Amino acid sequence: MTRYHTLLIDADGTLLDFERSEENSFYHTLKAHGIQADETHFHRYRQINSACWKALEEKRITRAELVTRRFGDFFGEYGFPLEPEAFNLEFLDNLAIGDYLIEGAEQTLAQLAPHCRIIVATNGFSRAQTRRIHGSRIAPYVHGLAISEEAGAEKPDPAFFRYTFQKYGVEGPQGVLMVGDSLSADIAGGQAAGLDTCWFNPGRKEQPDHLVPRYRISSLEQLIPIVMEK
Repeated sequence: MTRYHTLLIDADGTLLDFERSEENSFYHTLKAHGIQADETHFHRYRQINSACWKALEEKRITRAELVTRRFGDFFGEYGFPLEPEAFNLEFLDNLAIGDYLIEGAEQTLAQLAPHCRIIVATNGFSRAQTRRIHGSRIAPYVHGLAISEEAGAEKPDPAFFRYTFQKYGVEGPQGVLMVGDSLSADIAGGQAAGLDTCWFNPGRKEQPDHLVPRYRISSLEQLIPIVMEK
């Protein structure tokens, strides 16, 4: 017996090193179009992209608008003659180049997978996330994949968690733990769905008073005794 029979684990920033994948894809995709980007370009793109994802999470824009804006606004600032939607597809495909994992991800899932069901619960595009998870070293330990694009809702929307529960036959929140690095998406979303939550905080950021996860860890290996405790 374990404390939790099902783990919902965020992908980017928790299991996958998204920042490294994003940077690699950014430069690689622009280079394919004859554009030699530098750190200034990448920094500005990340600012625009982060603002777009926050707006999507808060339901101020649609997913289609995010695709158009994040690259359309960036291209517009620098005068790059590229089409945002087509570039976005190339960018998503290139995110899967390189098996970049957060330290401890493979070892932690390898120890937990025989004892509980592991479902990767991620905001993102199916085209990218499916390839990245299935092509990574953690693939043998993942029992399921719930992606916001397929759910029709982003974490922290309760609809995302209802979709995940229905897809994988989870009867209720008891015995389910949500693990992630985002307080607004993973922790707030998990709590709204009635789940125990575990905040992965390797940078040891300050925790706000209004949002208190049940557990806090700074390394993924610390998740093992939390789950395995009887």
